[in-house]
Amino acid sequence: MSLPTLPPRRRLARGLAALALALSPLACGASGSPGAKGPPGAEGRAAVVEVRDADFSASLYTIVRDGKASPQRTGLLIGVIRRQLAHAAARFNAGHQDRGIESVLGALY
Repeated sequence: MSLPTLPPRRRLARGLAALALALSPLACGASGSPGAKGPPGAEGRAAVVEVRDADFSASLYTIVRDGKASPQRTGLLIGVIRRQLAHAAARFNAGHQDRGIESVLGALY
C-alpha cells in the first residue's frame, strides 16, 4: 500500500514549516557549547523580549530602523521572529497555506 502524494504547494508548505521548526532554536537564542565564543563584538546572552501582537509592528520598526548591534536589539529581534513564526503557525493551522508561507519567509528574511 503506497502513501498518497501531496500536491506541490502542500509539500512546499510542509517543507517550509519543517525548516522554520528546525531553525527555531537559533531564533530562540539557543547557544553552543559552554566554552564557545560568540561572534566578534558579542556581549553575552541577550535578554529575550516577549513581543505581543499589539507591539509587533512597533517592535519590527525599531529593529529595521536601528541596525546597530546590541544585546537589547538582539533580544527584541528574537522576540519579533518568535511572534512572526507564531503568526505563520496560526495561518497554517487555519488552512491558509499561502499566508503561512509568506509569514515564514517574512520571519527568515
